[in-house]
Amino acid sequence: MDKSTSDDTLILDQFGRPMPAKPPPIDERRQRALIDRLKALPLMDAAYLYEENLGSFDRIPLPHLRDLFPDHPGAEVVAAYRKASQLLRDAYEFGDRCLAPKLEDGLALVEEMRQRHPGFSAQTYGLALLWGCNRAR
Repeated sequence: MDKSTSDDTLILDQFGRPMPAKPPPIDERRQRALIDRLKALPLMDAAYLYEENLGSFDRIPLPHLRDLFPDHPGAEVVAAYRKASQLLRDAYEFGDRCLAPKLEDGLALVEEMRQRHPGFSAQTYGLALLWGCNRAR
C-alpha cells in the first residue's frame, strides 16, 4: 500500500484525534469584524478582547496589538496587554466562585474584579466573568 502524503493527509493531535495537516483558511470577514471592534474600543478593553481571542479554540489571526493602536506609545500598549492577561488569568477563579455550590453574587464578584484589576469597562468585567464561568464548568 502506498503511504505517500498530500496536503489533505490527516495527522493526529496530542490526544490521538485526526486533524488536517494544514490550518483552515482564515475567515477574512470575521477577522475584519474583530479588528474593527478592537479599534473601536478603549485600549484596555481592546487588550482584553485581544487576549481572550488568543486563548480561544477558534482563534482569529490578528496583527500585533501595537499595530492596531499606533497612536498609543508602545509601553502603554504593552502595559494594557499585561493587565488584560492578568484579568483573563484571574477570570477562571471568579467564574469558579460564581458557579460554586455556595454561589457568590455576580455583582460582588465583578466589583472585586474591578478592585483587583482597575481600568476596564463594566462590559469587559462581565465578559471576563462569563469567560471564567464557561471555563470553570
